[in-house]
Amino acid sequence: MKVDTEKIKVLFEKENPYRIAKDTGLAVSVVQRLAKGERKLENASIRVGAILTEYANNRRLKY
Repeated sequence: MKVDTEKIKVLFEKENPYRIAKDTGLAVSVVQRLAKGERKLENASIRVGAILTEYANNRRLKY
């Protein structure tokens, strides 16, 4: 599992947290707290980071 925090940060800038949560199966509260900076991305589990990185890669957002 690879985690790319830069891609995840861009993902949070371009996508709605509710949409991310719905598409990834992660809890909305987890995604919202990470997106708002209430929880540091570096402190998220590797599993959450990997899911968000994969989602960002699949969305093919421009970084």
